[in-house]
Amino acid sequence: MKTTTVYAWNANAKHRIVVNQGGSSSSKTYSIVQVLIIKAIQEAGKVITITAQDYPNMRKGVLRDFERIMSEPALNAQLTGFNKTNNTAHYKSGSIIEFVIFKDEQDAKSGKRDYLFINECDGITFPVYQALAMRTRVQIFLDYNPTRQFWVHENLLGREDVIIFYSTWRNNPFLEKSIIAEIEQYKTIDENYYKVFSLGRTGVLTGQIFPNWKRIETFTATKNVVIGLDFGFTNSPTAIVKLGEESGIIQGHEICYRRQMSNQDIIEVLKDANPYRDITIIADSAEPKSISEIKAAGFKVLGAEKIEVKEGINFMKKWRWEITEDSTNWEKERKNYIWSKDRDGKDLNVPIKAFDHCFDAARYAFLFQWHGKKLIRVL
Repeated sequence: MKTTTVYAWNANAKHRIVVNQGGSSSSKTYSIVQVLIIKAIQEAGKVITITAQDYPNMRKGVLRDFERIMSEPALNAQLTGFNKTNNTAHYKSGSIIEFVIFKDEQDAKSGKRDYLFINECDGITFPVYQALAMRTRVQIFLDYNPTRQFWVHENLLGREDVIIFYSTWRNNPFLEKSIIAEIEQYKTIDENYYKVFSLGRTGVLTGQIFPNWKRIETFTATKNVVIGLDFGFTNSPTAIVKLGEESGIIQGHEICYRRQMSNQDIIEVLKDANPYRDITIIADSAEPKSISEIKAAGFKVLGAEKIEVKEGINFMKKWRWEITEDSTNWEKERKNYIWSKDRDGKDLNVPIKAFDHCFDAARYAFLFQWHGKKLIRVL
């Protein structure tokens, strides 16, 4: 099992509460899951609970890490089964790892455990944490990106039973160069972003552009359905989103958010997501060759005429928006999509050029469908 220094820190920690504050891709979540799997194998009859803000975030994050780690034959051999109904892994030692979402403080009062891991714990309220902590016998692991101070800083740090580890991408020797390049670009984009996502130090991200979007369980809109596509490759992901209108509200759903996607990969995603072949796709017109290839595969693709980003955002802000719970990358972008400022703190009226891939895709589609085809040219 390949491990990083972050794994060693957490595996050897003796404190009751182990806090992991870190930048992007520092291996903190992956390492904690590795630690808990080893505990489940080596310690008999333990109950280990892993939780997060909601199930979509868990499924695309910590649960995916768990599945990847458990794919190693030596570890998988210690597993007696995985109950997909209640997301519980059972080990030969008699220990279990359960993946559970707690809706509120009352819900968190059910059940007891030996070990607890709250992934991205800044998405959990302090009362929910307290209810879980009171029912955890041995040790608690927490991790987060430090976009702001919250209850960990206010209520836990400084206690004798708490230890904190600071990690960055530099602690992860297995990280792809393209990811490193994307993280390091924050140095030239915004000092505070660099502090948070590269250096792993507590920042203050203010000026959220879309602070009040509602999350919905499923996409139900049937009117004016359209797809937005923002091309990426090495340093940025390709983002594909679907928009529609329902009772005067714009609904959004994240279809795809991946790096290193060829045009053929994009075509396969759109084919798998049938009936997307019948829906108009509005793509970044800076990629005419890519648009032509997707169009040749039988899709209705148009290139978006660019207008000033702020103007497009202002159009979008005139509507109420809802995005699906499964749109986890889009939700992470929303939390970090803020206005740029100069060195004196003055607004520059343009968003920081990061965490904007889903928003760019959505803006292309939105302007086409709700503000006139005159903004679009066919390639």
